[in-house]
Amino acid sequence: MITPFIEQTILLVLLFSGVPLLVSTGVSLAVSIIQAATQVQEQSISFLLKIGSLVTVLALASGYIVREMIAYFQGTLEAIKYLGV
Repeated sequence: MITPFIEQTILLVLLFSGVPLLVSTGVSLAVSIIQAATQVQEQSISFLLKIGSLVTVLALASGYIVREMIAYFQGTLEAIKYLGV
């Protein structure tokens, strides 16, 4: 009874944290390659681009994240009814 909720929780955590992490990693890699090629070693450029990409990804994915979290919590609350039976 509890195992599907644990699996779903782990899947949601990986999904919600994995996508922004992959985007941030990709942006960091691209910026570091460009900085190495141009020999510009300004750290604020990388920081600002990472923050901008994370804000964009979270803004675009926020609707999906909210829908999934609502569905998860509704399912959890429905299951709580049957725990005492």
